[in-house]
Amino acid sequence: MAKGTFAPEDDVAAIVQMFGARLKDAAQPLTLLVRMKMRDGTRDEVDAAFALARQATLKDAGVIAFDLNRDASDPNVIVVYERWRNLHDLEGHLRTPHATAHRQAFNELVAGLPEFTVLTPVTV
Repeated sequence: MAKGTFAPEDDVAAIVQMFGARLKDAAQPLTLLVRMKMRDGTRDEVDAAFALARQATLKDAGVIAFDLNRDASDPNVIVVYERWRNLHDLEGHLRTPHATAHRQAFNELVAGLPEFTVLTPVTV
C-alpha cells in the first residue's frame, strides 16, 4: 500500500503517472483513498462540492464507487473512496471538464496537500 501526495498544480499526466507507478497492471481494477484535511468552517461547502462531483462522476465510464467519508475523530478530515475499472478509465475521468472544475473547487477548501493511497482489489 503506497501513499503519496500531489499538489494542486500537478497536471493529470503527473497524477496518473504517480498512480500508475504503484500498479502492477494498469488494466486491472484499482481503488484510491484520497485523504484531505479541509479548512475549518468549510464542511457545508465540502459536502455541496462533493455532491456535485459525485453526481457527475457516477456517469463516467469505469467508475465503480465514488464516496465521501469523514474521519470520526476529526470532522475536518475527509477520505474519498474511489474504485475504478482500470487506470485508463480513471485518467479519462480526470480529464473531463467536470473533474477539473471539482478539483479546483476542492483546492480552495483543502488545507495542505491531499494524500492518496492506491490499492488493488483482492479477489478470492
